Amino acid sequence: MRDVADPSVGRQPVKAADGTPMEAIDWMLIPGTREAVVQDSSGRVFMTNPDKPEAAPTPLGTYGRINGFVPTTSVLTLPDNNSSGIRLLDPLHGISRTVPRKDLPAEDSEAYALQQLSLDESGSAVVVEWSPSGDDGSYRIAVIGRGKPRYLLATKPGQADNASICLAPDGGHVAVVVQPAHAKADGYPVQPSAGDMTTYIADTSGGSVVEARGAQPQWCSSGPTSNAVSADGP
Repeated sequence: MRDVADPSVGRQPVKAADGTPMEAIDWMLIPGTREAVVQDSSGRVFMTNPDKPEAAPTPLGTYGRINGFVPTTSVLTLPDNNSSGIRLLDPLHGISRTVPRKDLPAEDSEAYALQQLSLDESGSAVVVEWSPSGDDGSYRIAVIGRGKPRYLLATKPGQADNASICLAPDGGHVAVVVQPAHAKADGYPVQPSAGDMTTYIADTSGGSVVEARGAQPQWCSSGPTSNAVSADGP
């Protein structure tokens, strides 16, 4: 961590419980706070305060990955270790529960889920699916848990060799940024990106889809809110 108010201090490592620098593989700020959740290389998840990097982190358990927070809340969503559902954990208040898998509607049998972008406390989720088609396929964004799965948008086969799929902080919109494999850089000196980039923004409540060429929303540009996905796995 670096204190931007006092750059002379330099970077301070976030310490593990044994006092050694934590080897983090993922992290997210808890919405509306200065705390963060951090996952280390062994899968353990902790809550830590970036303002106090020397303080011992609070252990939250061991999980395969961090899914993200329920939009506008401090409730973290995690895969349940017993594969029985989705784990909901509020690290600020020490409250946790599991949404049983039987309460989550089955996904389309012709596709498989790659990534869960959000989950509300009723069990509704925005998921990224990969729909295979011969040697190719396409990404689909679906809302499950509100009756029959509802699809917001789908990329064209071969269009999404490299994709970032990002949920807006309020959970109201999802952006899909796609570009073909081997796309050349656009040559912009300030914020370069790949050419032939297309962004789709969909309203998660089921509204319209907006398409933009060569641009992406601020929430999808960097950091833990930007999720690169691959058809090879989550």
